[in-house]
Amino acid sequence: MTVLAKQRLKWFVPTFWVVAFLLDGIISYTFQGFLFQYPVMISTQLFLMAIVRTVYRFPEARWLLWVALIIGLFYDSFYSGIIGYYTFLMPAVVIFVRWITNYLPDSPLFQGTVYLLVLIGVEFCLFLLNSFFGNIDDFSIFITYDLGPTIAVNTLLFAALYYPLTLLINKVSD
Repeated sequence: MTVLAKQRLKWFVPTFWVVAFLLDGIISYTFQGFLFQYPVMISTQLFLMAIVRTVYRFPEARWLLWVALIIGLFYDSFYSGIIGYYTFLMPAVVIFVRWITNYLPDSPLFQGTVYLLVLIGVEFCLFLLNSFFGNIDDFSIFITYDLGPTIAVNTLLFAALYYPLTLLINKVSD
């Protein structure tokens, strides 16, 4: 990677991640009648997808951890109001994806699998944190009405956005 590409990348990644987390909110607000129709609670995780796609492509970029921490802090401030959920989960995602890239090849199937594993892990951690604070009680309701539909919708989003995101990331890094 050239010096110019590295400089472009340092501006592109934070911008890309901020746009992704803003799109999460826009999609949730626009389609709230479909995504949050009682008892189903579907959360779109474009921000998480952006992190997985970027870190999978550039696992050697150590500064991504700090960007994930800062943007996770903004994500918490903007959406949940409780600092700590995404502030600490997103750097953990960066560390996990960086670690797993040593063992899995760079292909759509494996990236999709890693994204689904990360999505399940993050949603489960959010469930545990919300249970700790008394917001959610029943694990079976979480699995049925939150995790299952969230996995289905985000799998479709990943399949639809994989190729355009690959073109965009490759364009910036060349």
